Amino acid sequence: MLSTMAWPHPITIIALGSGLLAALVMGTLYNRHFTDAPLPSDVFLARLLGGEPTDHELGGVLLYLGYGAVVGGLFPSVFHGWLGLSGTWITANPYTLATGLAFGLLLLGPWMALRRLGLVDVPFRNRPDGSEDIVQNYSVVVGLHLLFGLVLGFVVGMSDGIWYPLIGL
Repeated sequence: MLSTMAWPHPITIIALGSGLLAALVMGTLYNRHFTDAPLPSDVFLARLLGGEPTDHELGGVLLYLGYGAVVGGLFPSVFHGWLGLSGTWITANPYTLATGLAFGLLLLGPWMALRRLGLVDVPFRNRPDGSEDIVQNYSVVVGLHLLFGLVLGFVVGMSDGIWYPLIGL
């Protein structure tokens, strides 16, 4: 049994939207930092479908945002349904900031698996001298995943105080 929550539960809908927002924030900062690197989803589509990552920019953005929304929607099920934490951990700040950070770290797993399979690359950003700093690039990827989790956790964490009263729950 994956979850004891009804589908679609309002927290799942809130988490889907929050995941979309978190992916938008993460993708924007990714593009600002790695100005010469395509989104991982562009590379993923190019490796699966052929062509260059630049051939898949629109599809890559849609995949990136869609993936963010879907994994955001899984956030309540992971912590409440699978791990059995109380609802407070998925509906109220500051608890959701902690679970959001944990979720951001958890999401490094699929990225590392795709990287290991050769379907995505470590993004690159050259130093002013032209050399690449791989440690910094990995650090930024980890930081972006943590940011995704924080944004997701913060927005979902407004459920008890804002979203539920707004929709009459």
